[in-house]
Amino acid sequence: MQDLAKVSTLAAGKGFPVSRAIRNVEVRDRYNRLAPYIGIIDHLLLISMCRIRARAIQHLPISSAHTVVELGCGTGRNFPHLRSAVSSSGRIIGVEFSQSMLDRAHALVRRKSLAVELVGEDIARYELPPADLVLLSLCYHTLEHPVQTLSRIWDSLAPGACLAIIDGKPPDFADGWLRPFGAKVLETLFMGDSGLRPWENLARLGNVRMKKFLLGAYYVCWAVKP
Repeated sequence: MQDLAKVSTLAAGKGFPVSRAIRNVEVRDRYNRLAPYIGIIDHLLLISMCRIRARAIQHLPISSAHTVVELGCGTGRNFPHLRSAVSSSGRIIGVEFSQSMLDRAHALVRRKSLAVELVGEDIARYELPPADLVLLSLCYHTLEHPVQTLSRIWDSLAPGACLAIIDGKPPDFADGWLRPFGAKVLETLFMGDSGLRPWENLARLGNVRMKKFLLGAYYVCWAVKP
């Protein structure tokens, strides 16, 4: 409570909405607590078992020597797949605002000897460097202002660069009866907004392509800036 009170005071003094500052602290603290269990969560949600991350990244228009920025990189579970895609000549930047997540990402990079630059920063405040691909993986639903953030990222991209989202949704065959359960899990555990449809938000910016996995339970959608 003291931390939230302190943030409220600082936010008010700097002219930021107090509710936004408190929300950011709550989300960061939640992911600090979730960090030790991300591997288990990946298994329980079939992300690891079905190789969702690797399969999704294989569909993206990235190749050797490209620069990839992953926003909300978490513990770095996408890094080995991204490194394989861009080869040793490419550049990977991971951005994460949860310190516990970031600490585990650093540990993974050291353990696997991966060349990844890690940045501790809020996605909403991060100034993007020139990049061939900007990726948001399993984090879009937790953004404070997802549509505005997506537009800002898109505006910063050069022609030919790609903006991609990897995420989950109710399977196509069971959308109606699984959606309430999925919404409850997303909102309660991950503090995410289940009402968002990221592929539609991205479609407002560019021509979207989409590939689904596991009967539509996971997907990757992407658009290349003309």
